[in-house]
Amino acid sequence: MAGFPGLCRDGDGTRRLDPALRDDTLARIAELGSRSLLVLPQRGELPPGAFEGLGDAAARHGLTLTFLPIPDFGIPDAGAMARWRGLSPDLHSRIAIDGAAAVCCQAGAGRSGLIATLVLIEQGIDAAKALSEVRRHHPQAVETAGQERWLMDRRPQL
Repeated sequence: MAGFPGLCRDGDGTRRLDPALRDDTLARIAELGSRSLLVLPQRGELPPGAFEGLGDAAARHGLTLTFLPIPDFGIPDAGAMARWRGLSPDLHSRIAIDGAAAVCCQAGAGRSGLIATLVLIEQGIDAAKALSEVRRHHPQAVETAGQERWLMDRRPQL
């Protein structure tokens, strides 16, 4: 789980993109064994230019990008879940082969934690245990009660 590569806040709270931080984040994701990055933010919620250059930067680090926009603090809608059903088998395969897969949102907590927990549930882990495991690594993971309820309704798919 990661924040959006290169997204940072200045002292006054202004969000901006830092290309060096973007490359450092992508390099760290690759070092941890991931060959893919699932990107969850919607275009309008990030500073202008956030997505431009991300694909080239990811490719330099051997990462394949996949986009699955989910509203901030939200859950996947029916369209996103239909897309997820197509993406999920490849993601599980990458985890089995590479031992890792990366997911990012703005800060790497809410939506990233949601999807990380969903992956564990799909692998057969009880929803409450899956959420507890993800929060053990990032205590702020899964930020809303609505996200928690949505996860508790999920069942293994594999």
